[in-house]
Amino acid sequence: MAAADFYPRISLGGSAGLIGGGFDAILTPLISWSFINQGAIRAKVAAARGSQAALASWDAAILRALREVETVLADYQAEHRRHAALALALRESEAASSRALVRYQLGADSFLVALDAERTRNEAALMLSSSNLRIGQIQISLFRALGGGWENGPAIATAN
Repeated sequence: MAAADFYPRISLGGSAGLIGGGFDAILTPLISWSFINQGAIRAKVAAARGSQAALASWDAAILRALREVETVLADYQAEHRRHAALALALRESEAASSRALVRYQLGADSFLVALDAERTRNEAALMLSSSNLRIGQIQISLFRALGGGWENGPAIATAN
């Protein structure tokens, strides 16, 4: 719209009134053109282009932020599903380990079977701990993606 100032503006002006005892109306074209002040017009055009570029940059930043939040939320949901499956696997492996130990004590299985069941239980516990860590990391990423951050608070004076 700022580029329109380079060209003359034409508008219609009119007047109406009583002249010499009769009603008279005049309709005339009005032409205005700021031809002399080309520098100001060029500055307006540059400002308009700059604001369009700033708006496009702002839109891109918002879309990037939304994409980041969406990605982190998807990771969070997937890790929660994985965590639930690992918790179930740990419960099942604890039960299997317990049964294998009882069978060994009764002489029905070798110690190697009980040991293998215990190893499987430990692996499941390790994977669940890893999932807990990953959930914490994703929560921090989500907090940051939503615009959170940490700042140093004011120093708290301690009484001696």
